[in-house]
Amino acid sequence: ERTIDQGAPAPTTMSADCEELRQKYQRDLNCLVDPDRSTRRRSLQKLKKALVDQPTASEAARAEFFAVHAQTSLINLFADPVEKCREFAIGIVNALAAMAPLVRQKLERFFVPRARA
Repeated sequence: ERTIDQGAPAPTTMSADCEELRQKYQRDLNCLVDPDRSTRRRSLQKLKKALVDQPTASEAARAEFFAVHAQTSLINLFADPVEKCREFAIGIVNALAAMAPLVRQKLERFFVPRARA
């Protein structure tokens, strides 16, 4: 495992497999916020292939990659003006949530309201 300090108060520990995925798909993550719809769609297609359709990384590495690097960008695309981009983003998140408990736990923070004390 490697320790990565991303300006946070305490460094986070990330698996080497997750870091490898981040390095390989960092450009695609960046392109998810591009104003060009074709660029967003191409990046979503690549991420879907890598994380869902034809994964080469372990389930744990893909779940960690999603939770640490891709979650917010993909969920933001649920409101994309382009239907195909919304479909890809929802499909990726849905597939990963079905696959890994870690992903489901992370998503609960977005979609399940917390009880007020």
